Amino acid sequence: MAILPSKEIGAEINAFKEEVKERFFSSHAMRSPSHITILPPFWLEPEKIPGLQTELESGIQSLFPIWIKLNNIGKFEPNVLFVQVEENDKLLNCHLTCKRIVENNLSSKMSMNHPFHPHMTIAFKDLDPQLLTKAYDYFQNKNYRAEFKSLRISILQYENGRWNIKN
Repeated sequence: MAILPSKEIGAEINAFKEEVKERFFSSHAMRSPSHITILPPFWLEPEKIPGLQTELESGIQSLFPIWIKLNNIGKFEPNVLFVQVEENDKLLNCHLTCKRIVENNLSSKMSMNHPFHPHMTIAFKDLDPQLLTKAYDYFQNKNYRAEFKSLRISILQYENGRWNIKN
């Protein structure tokens, strides 16, 4: 589950991904549309997806719109480079509400490896850890800032080696 940026900001983030590919030899982030992860991947039986979508639409509708502010570049060791999302109570509430709704449909708790830290990934997995600091320094100099209004949650589904937008 994710929040997608406006087309213009999505294009800017995709340009960063292209730069990472060309300068730092990391292209894995290009396998998904630019997004802010609200919930990490989970598996749900296909027949339960329509019910989940309906429950989500009614359960989180009051949280939108959400203004998202992007503020420069951050990193997670050993190999993740991302555009930072400024802290936002509505975004946190969206995450918590989506998590509760999904767990009700899964009949179990979701396994979360890290605390919620919204961001837009521009490199991970195949970024050489020895290049992380160099890539971070390069993108810090861009001093990137942007904002957009999100009106909804999107569901991404993994198919044929890529994450595709399903709604």
